[in-house]
Amino acid sequence: EVSGPTLFLTPLLFDEILAHVLQLTESEYGFVAEIVENAGDTPFLRTRAITHNGWSEDRVTPYEVAGGDGHHRCLAALFIAVAQSGEPLIARSVVSPQRPAPSPPTVLGLPLRRGDRAVALIGIGGHSERYNAALVSDLQPFLQTCATLIDGHRSERTQRETKAHLRRSEEQFRSVTENALDLVSILRRDGTVEYASPSHERILGSPPAELVGQNLFSFIPPEDLPRGLTEDAVDPAGGDRPFLEFRFRHHDGSWRVLEGIGKSIRDGANATAIVVNARDVTERNAAAAELKGALSLLSATLESTADALLVVDRQNRIVSFNQKFLEMWRIPDSAIAVGDDAEVLSFTLSQIKNPAGFRQWQWELQAHPDAEGCDLVEFCDGQIFERYSQPQRVAGVSVGRVWSFRDVTERKRAEETQKLEAHIAAALARV
Repeated sequence: EVSGPTLFLTPLLFDEILAHVLQLTESEYGFVAEIVENAGDTPFLRTRAITHNGWSEDRVTPYEVAGGDGHHRCLAALFIAVAQSGEPLIARSVVSPQRPAPSPPTVLGLPLRRGDRAVALIGIGGHSERYNAALVSDLQPFLQTCATLIDGHRSERTQRETKAHLRRSEEQFRSVTENALDLVSILRRDGTVEYASPSHERILGSPPAELVGQNLFSFIPPEDLPRGLTEDAVDPAGGDRPFLEFRFRHHDGSWRVLEGIGKSIRDGANATAIVVNARDVTERNAAAAELKGALSLLSATLESTADALLVVDRQNRIVSFNQKFLEMWRIPDSAIAVGDDAEVLSFTLSQIKNPAGFRQWQWELQAHPDAEGCDLVEFCDGQIFERYSQPQRVAGVSVGRVWSFRDVTERKRAEETQKLEAHIAAALARV
């Protein structure tokens, strides 16, 4: 005999219930099934114990409900009706012209109820004449006991599954936070640290155990608190705030700049804690400031040079230029504003004497990314530009090309004047 406590922990519970009900009702076969309900779905049966195959093909025939108030076209529909209604149902066989004899057995569906809900279903069948209202009434104490056992079994199983799910969630949380590169902490609403990830020691020099119980806001300068992760910085509706930057005191007394975001942990309408994710952006901000300074110096250098400068990528698209380039080539701001490289090129070609030669040399250099070159560009109005080009390299790899243009009109005119004066002087010397 299997004891009560053991039954709660083993599938033998359902086998024992089925064995007892078959004996009490003198039935030939049967099954015990849990009634499973999904939100918005029709309940379905999950069989937990069953005898030999008494539900063969020749058994799945029309049945009438005792009392003559309806038909169920198959056993499955009959038992689903019991599960949905929660009421016992006796179905006796129908003798039809298509199946005059032998008739299928009588079937009895017994719901196991806990309060106002059915938790399981017992289906039994056989040629027993005992299936009647009196039998159903006599079975109620037994059925109630079975319902209590099954409901207890389900509750215990749900608890085990919930605990297992909680344990897995905790393990996943620990795995994520303990291997995270960023800082993860859980705070009470007043800022007291309840949990700090191991990354705090690597980034801020403070072992997590030292942080737990301390007020995290005490590590932030007062002037940064309005912009930091104060209690008011967490959305009362439970949403996320934008990333905020604030200074945080390192274990060695220095200051680090952190970028963080907080999210409320809620219990119903009440926020019980704050989860803070943060990262150290001290070096990033320093690098950004250094880059900004370098770009400012580069821009000032480009704008102070006497040459016109144009930078293009490998596809000959404009990347950068200085104001001198716009002025020397008389390019309108409208063409640059829309970023139309083709319009800018068309505007430049319309001003020079030999646009085909200009493009040809451009294509040749584009086909040889590491090549350098220099030539002269003659304008229709008589201007002469010296054009020089060299590759732009990043980590030794050519990523584009820098073009510089210098107005050499006066120099060339002076050279021509000198040549003419020398020619005249030589002619006079021969006279």
